[in-house]
Amino acid sequence: EGDPQRFCLGLSVWSVLGNSAEDRLAQRGEDASHELRFETVRFETAAEAEAILLLAGLASCEADPVRRSHSFVRIVVFDAQRESLAALHFVRIAGGRAGLEGERALGADRQALWDLLEAASTGDGPPEASKSGAPCILTELLHPLLVGNC
Repeated sequence: EGDPQRFCLGLSVWSVLGNSAEDRLAQRGEDASHELRFETVRFETAAEAEAILLLAGLASCEADPVRRSHSFVRIVVFDAQRESLAALHFVRIAGGRAGLEGERALGADRQALWDLLEAASTGDGPPEASKSGAPCILTELLHPLLVGNC
């Protein structure tokens, strides 16, 4: 018989825009280091996972004409016997009109994303900087996922 405690499931949710990221599940002020670390919340059932997503403000996957930031959802499975971890990432890229400042950040993020996709499709390393020259956490997070080194 299998060990019911062998596997642990976890969920992380965060939002990114321009050079800032927000952990949607962490308590405010929990980590003042400003490092890109995101809280993982354990769950056991689909209903619990749905409740976590609702808490994070991701109630549904319906089309939303205005998304003001990029959303990341990471599901992890930890195998206690093998001490191994598998992760599945879902990313929803922001779109629509988000106001003047938001539009600038979205435009810069989109350019950086295109630069990253072009580099990944040709096998080149990550671009030094996007053509916009602005820092982009979106591509920093996506690069290892696109090239298979996460």
